[in-house]
Formats: sequence, structure tokens, C-alpha cells
Amino acid sequence: MDAVRKVSVNVKIDADIKQLGEQMLRSMGLDHTTFINMAYRELIREKQLPFLPKVPDYVTLETKMAEKMINSKASTVYLSEDDNGNIAYDPRANPELHDWVKNG
Repeated sequence: MDAVRKVSVNVKIDADIKQLGEQMLRSMGLDHTTFINMAYRELIREKQLPFLPKVPDYVTLETKMAEKMINSKASTVYLSEDDNGNIAYDPRANPELHDWVKNG
């Protein structure tokens, strides 16, 4: 049986991240090589990252709109649409809605 050929993987990471990672891996009885092998094997087996990436401190437009709606004191407005699919509303009765429709 042929031996599996081993190759090196070189990466640059922040020193403090490496140190904390080493400590955590050591507490689990692992080293970097074992961890990287595990991560690659999981990636290949599952065909996805072995963790869920998260976007840090990034606020999307949808999030901003949702927060504004939640924090606003505006009353509930029920909308309908005209024959062309446009929002139908009375701008005099709902000026804040009119501003939102016009300016986003």
C-alpha cells in the first residue's frame, strides 16, 4: 500500500489568535495539524465550511429599516395597490409613509 503524500500549508495569522487557538486546542488534546486536517476533512465531507461565518457589526439596509420600524411610534398603516401594482395610499393622511415611499 502506498503512503499518503503529505504537504505543508503555510498561513499567516495574528500572533494573539494563534496563541489563544493553541491554548484551546491543547486543552482538547489537539494540535494545529490535527485541527486543520479535521477542518479540511469536514469541508470535503459536508461540502460546506465546518462553521457558520458571521458578518461582524455589519448592518444591512433591511436591518436598519426593521429597527426604525420597531423603534418608531408610527401607527399601523394598511396598504393596498392600484391596478398597476403601485402602492396606493393617501399622502395627506400618512406623511411619514409618503416620505418613505418617495425617499426610501
